[in-house]
Amino acid sequence: METKTPEPTIDTQTEALTSGAHAARTGPSEPPLLVGRVEAARLCGVSPASWDRLSAAGKNPGALKLGGRVLWRRTDLLRWIAFDCPNRKAFETLISVD
Repeated sequence: METKTPEPTIDTQTEALTSGAHAARTGPSEPPLLVGRVEAARLCGVSPASWDRLSAAGKNPGALKLGGRVLWRRTDLLRWIAFDCPNRKAFETLISVD
């Protein structure tokens, strides 16, 4: 008896095209330079809700607004962690000295 392989659905085809297009733009192993709140929270080991509270209190790096999106520089997040997560004002002072 012959087994038939299912045809890929439109969703899986779209996902494959989208992920391929993303890989073509960013390269196969290059992380994005800017990240959204969910990825920023993940990188820093907190929940998105905790990240939002930190943002509102000025306790994380400042964000950029790009086309209606709020994004953080990956390098700022890594430096912020390396400086033991100071508040935004102290962090900006530290990076201005560098």
